[in-house]
Parts: sequence; C-alpha cells; structure tokens
Amino acid sequence: MKSEVFIVIVDSPHHEHGRIVCRCAQLGEFTPAIQWLEPSLKLPEELPLVKGAAAVAMPLGVRGATAGDRFTQRLREAISGLMAKGVPVFVAAGSRRRNLLAQVGIRVSTEDVPGSASTSEACVRAAAHVAFERWQEKKCSLATGGN
Repeated sequence: MKSEVFIVIVDSPHHEHGRIVCRCAQLGEFTPAIQWLEPSLKLPEELPLVKGAAAVAMPLGVRGATAGDRFTQRLREAISGLMAKGVPVFVAAGSRRRNLLAQVGIRVSTEDVPGSASTSEACVRAAAHVAFERWQEKKCSLATGGN
C-alpha cells in the first residue's frame, strides 16, 4: 500500500543504483512515497529545502571527498541542519571506503539492518522504517480521533 508519508532518497531514479535502492524502500505491504533528490553540485543548497519528509536516505558518498574540501563541508553542514530540525538523515557507511558524510548523519551498515545486501540498501531500509513508524502513528491518531 502506498503512503502519504514520504522519504527522500539522494540518488537518481534513472540510474541502476537508484532503481535498486528504490525497491529496498518496500517493507512488506508498506511502501513510502519517494521524493528523489539527484546528486549534483547544488546538493548542499537543495538538501536544507527538504520539508515534511519522514527521513532522508543518502545511499552514496562523495567521490574524492576529504575532510577539508569545501563541497563536503557544505554537505555535512546541510545534513547537520536537517538533523537539528528533527529529520533523520541515514547515510550509507560505505563498504569499500569510509563515508565522511556518515560522521554527521546516522551511519548505517549492513549489521544495523539485518538482511541488507549493501550499506546502500540498509540506508534506504532504515529511512523506510522511520516512514512506516510515522505512518502507523498517523493511522492510530486518526483512529482515536486525534490530528
């Protein structure tokens, strides 16, 4: 069942990796709506504009990132800003090399989400789980007459 609760996936739905991680968002009968945010040099400015998402999944890292490069610093600040607003940002830990973005987001590995074949898959599943919990809360609230 599709949901009005949504997650943001930072990836491209037009590339193989995006299509693969999209399938990971389904949790049994529940599938959150997905808003895509394509990776680009504008990502540090676009990420803070995310509004109303249950969670953000970043199943990727920045190629060639270093702790001192300006782009990575701006992206880390954007992730920290969303986290400060209460939006969980799940970041794939990376299986071949350490993902510097995972130091400010919620680092997710395959050990954190059993049954995941990759850190990217685990990252999207973690975000979908938060969306599922939010959907259940809304459903219960409506059933009891709450808002």
